[in-house]
Amino acid sequence: MLIQLILALFSILLLAIFIVLGVLYLLESFYYQGNNRTVYMGSNVHEQAGILEEIISKYIGKDTSAYHLVEPGAGMGYVARFLGRRFSWKSVQAIEIRPLVMMAAKLTHYIQGNRPIITWVRGDIFGHSYPKPALIYCYLSDQVLNQLYAEGALEGALVICLTFAIQNQKPVFEKKLASWQGVIRVYDFRKSIGKKP
Repeated sequence: MLIQLILALFSILLLAIFIVLGVLYLLESFYYQGNNRTVYMGSNVHEQAGILEEIISKYIGKDTSAYHLVEPGAGMGYVARFLGRRFSWKSVQAIEIRPLVMMAAKLTHYIQGNRPIITWVRGDIFGHSYPKPALIYCYLSDQVLNQLYAEGALEGALVICLTFAIQNQKPVFEKKLASWQGVIRVYDFRKSIGKKP
């Protein structure tokens, strides 16, 4: 009887913790949406896997060790973790402004073996110093992409955009996806910085 009571209290405590975390997550998301930040669902890495590998092979080559992999607005960092395991990068960065999401991402990454080594940057993607040359994977709104482009943050990078496009820029690669996420586009802003001949 005592054991059942303890288990029931423990279950109630866990449920309360999950409810509190859920409410905090929603409040945090609404806060950042209210500051011109858009929170989307995570990228479907499994659907994109073959396409991402094709893009990297075509535009960078098999040796990616001179490139930095950066995922601004990383959320849980699914793409940074996936591509970080598939290829050898000079560094892997995941940038996320929401503290609860960053904490959950780090915990998940640690539980899964902490590979690849990811530099988790908690902060704003605007004003961030992006390393060069880089592969930048973005699942960000048009407004955010265009602001990053206007700031020069994408200069010196091969940029992969999921769903959304950069205004007045022609992608070097574009492919429709079967899922609701629509289209994957690639923009080449590397010029001569580490560009594959």
